[in-house]
Amino acid sequence: MRFGNGARLGGVAAFGHHGVARAIGLQQESVEGSFPIDGKTVEDGMEDLVASFLDMFKKFGTDLSLPKFDVDKLVEVQRKNIDALGRAAQAAGEGAQALGAKQREILETTFRETTQAVRDFKPGGDPAAIVAKQSEFARKAFEAALQNTRDVAELARKAATDPATILKDRMQENLKELQEALTRPGGAPKA
Repeated sequence: MRFGNGARLGGVAAFGHHGVARAIGLQQESVEGSFPIDGKTVEDGMEDLVASFLDMFKKFGTDLSLPKFDVDKLVEVQRKNIDALGRAAQAAGEGAQALGAKQREILETTFRETTQAVRDFKPGGDPAAIVAKQSEFARKAFEAALQNTRDVAELARKAATDPATILKDRMQENLKELQEALTRPGGAPKA
């Protein structure tokens, strides 16, 4: 859309120049004329429109008796939330690393012990001694497997519990902060 002074207002066609002119407080005829009119440019009109919307929302909140909120406090709460998420992710990563290291250790130990048992096994001789040796090997293997299962289960529990605890604690802090904010008169921030 071109104005009398040759300036072009981009995006006006989407709203229709008559609607935009009314929204920013300009007379319909003035849109066709040159700017500024009465010292008011399109940018001034748009700023007035935004301020008008903000005033309308503030009045709406006041009419509904919505509590006021402290923007700095809101930013601080979100910073704490992001920090808690970071710590939880770090704890989860450390837990996964510890679990992987334990599983690698178990595999290495099992391989080493199995290799040694195969070397030590000498078929021949007394059948009772062979059965006793095989039974002892099976008992040691079972005990090792049982202990390894306990260790892995404990590491997996810790890997899952630590991040969850961090997030649970942060959620409790959020609820406490919200409760404190709502118990202050009018929800106003502390001085």
